[in-house]
Amino acid sequence: MDQVSQKFDRVKIIASVQDKREAAEAIKGSIDILDLKNPNSGSLGRPSKRTAKEVLAAADESTVLSIALGELADLSKPEDFQFVDGFHYAKVGLSNCITTDWKKDLDNLLQQMPIGSEIVAVAYADWRSCNAPNPVDIVHFAFENDLPALAIDTFDKSQGDLFRHLSEFELTELVGLSRCAGLELVFAGSLALGNLSQAVQYSPDYLAVRGALCRGARNDRFSSELLEQFRVRLDQALQEQSEIGSEAASKLTGRLMA
Repeated sequence: MDQVSQKFDRVKIIASVQDKREAAEAIKGSIDILDLKNPNSGSLGRPSKRTAKEVLAAADESTVLSIALGELADLSKPEDFQFVDGFHYAKVGLSNCITTDWKKDLDNLLQQMPIGSEIVAVAYADWRSCNAPNPVDIVHFAFENDLPALAIDTFDKSQGDLFRHLSEFELTELVGLSRCAGLELVFAGSLALGNLSQAVQYSPDYLAVRGALCRGARNDRFSSELLEQFRVRLDQALQEQSEIGSEAASKLTGRLMA
């Protein structure tokens, strides 16, 4: 496998589920990370503690787990986050935080996490309309506090995907900053079969998806068949991007040899 193929062959899938039944179905589909959320409560809707416990029981030791905690501005202070124990990652949104000391609040949340559970701060592509911090500022916070990844998502699912809200220049800047900071990069925000080619151009480490795996709205039931369709289309998009890269490299080599 050449270097171009390797570059585009590492995009993994994070599948979001809402209960133990969906979790069991997703695990059978060999997803890379199982993400638990309550889609009826927003982009990062927090599931009940009971649901979290049930999903933990349903997952085997090899399953990498993440959980949505909701929005930082809505979290109780202080709060018992022991229910997060067992989840490798916990995602938190920063809507309505632009006028708050969100860095201090997020740092406090970091201190409350159980050992083995890492916070992933979510940068909203539609940050201007949901009063969230500039994604660039979140990258800097993530770097300064040794967070494992940057997730780029959308807060309002009715207003289009992340590509509608961030320009090519803005996304390229965020990707570059994240790479320089040593962060893994997660793309979310209404990803679907139709925009996978656009997504893989930026070489994210993970694609996080919910709506495209449901028959109907994002709060409808998860479908393993749709997961397989998503995986097949992702593989196609990666192959297409690899071929484009190989063609460009060949042309460049030809010019240099001329």
